[in-house]
Amino acid sequence: MPGRQHRSRQPRRRYLAAGLLLYELFTGQKPFADPSDLHRRQAIFPVAPSQQTPNLPPGFDDWLQRLCTFAIPDRPTAKQAWTELKGLIRTAKAQPVAPPPPPPEPEPALDYRHLAPDTQLGRKYRVQSKLGEGSFGVVYKVIDTLADRTIAMKIILRDRYSVIERLKKEFRALSNLPDHPNVVKVFYPDYLPNEGPPFIAFAYVEGGIDVKDMVKDRLFSPKTACGWPWILLPDWPTCTNTASTTATSNPATCCGPTKEPKSSTSMSPSWPTK
Repeated sequence: MPGRQHRSRQPRRRYLAAGLLLYELFTGQKPFADPSDLHRRQAIFPVAPSQQTPNLPPGFDDWLQRLCTFAIPDRPTAKQAWTELKGLIRTAKAQPVAPPPPPPEPEPALDYRHLAPDTQLGRKYRVQSKLGEGSFGVVYKVIDTLADRTIAMKIILRDRYSVIERLKKEFRALSNLPDHPNVVKVFYPDYLPNEGPPFIAFAYVEGGIDVKDMVKDRLFSPKTACGWPWILLPDWPTCTNTASTTATSNPATCCGPTKEPKSSTSMSPSWPTK
């Protein structure tokens, strides 16, 4: 009789190894660091299998732990272990499966021609106001929150051929202009976040009245208008030789309003002669 009882326990001695292997198969992790760790913990799992793999059936942790217990008499027989495992799987299949969560609502597409004040463009830029627009783009007064400075952001929205090539051509022309007090400084080109359109960042220049409004309200005569380039940009011939004129000279898309002249007489220089 004792011999028969001893022989009946022999297979259960191998269940520990089988249980450790099943733990690793179901979780992808080893339950213990090494044999010393296993003996020190008395084969009690420091991390339950369901903590490693949350979709395991309820009761699986207890079933596998009993398979690995050091107390051999407390281990189930092969038939008991198999029957219990099938019961766990059957119970798990009978439970209703929770539907997957609905996908997040897509954010509405931005209308870059009509951005409202305080619109956040990614983490870095925040719109303050609209400065103007033209056929191919629009300009906003924007806060660069990372640099803590105000910039004029010219967003290129369309072109006959390529928006990117248009931006590159314009930026090359502007970056080649010599520094001049009457020329707005260009900073850098970039793309707006979330697959947004390209833009060019300029220095923002405070002023009183926009050139476009001055033309509309006829605040100066045609003769004065002809002399304006020589007042605003004495080095105009040098600049136009350095880089081609770009859309930035359009009053509707200029970067920042132009300062109001002090008097009409100061706007009437004599036409330069050679």
